[in-house]
Amino acid sequence: MPQGDEDVSIIQGMIDLIFVKDGVHYFVDYKTDAFNRRRGMTDEEIGTQLKNKYKIQMKYYQNTLQTILNKEVKGYLYFFKFGTLQL
Repeated sequence: MPQGDEDVSIIQGMIDLIFVKDGVHYFVDYKTDAFNRRRGMTDEEIGTQLKNKYKIQMKYYQNTLQTILNKEVKGYLYFFKFGTLQL
C-alpha cells in the first residue's frame, strides 16, 4: 500500500482471449473500431496505424501476462473489419 504522499495509478483492462499452442502463450484483444481508409492507403499502412493506436495497451497486457506466467507471451489484435495484426 502507498505510504504518505505516494502517487498510485490503477489501470484496468480485460484481455479477450489467452491460449497456449505448441507450448507458446498467446493473447488476443478484439477490436470493433471503425476506421477510415484514406485514399491510396495500403493494408500495411492501415495496419501500422492501428497497431500504433493500441501499442501502449497491448504492452501493458503483454508485460502483465509475462510477469504472472513467467513466460514469453505473444500478442495479437483482431479487428473485425480488418483482420489480425501481430504485435
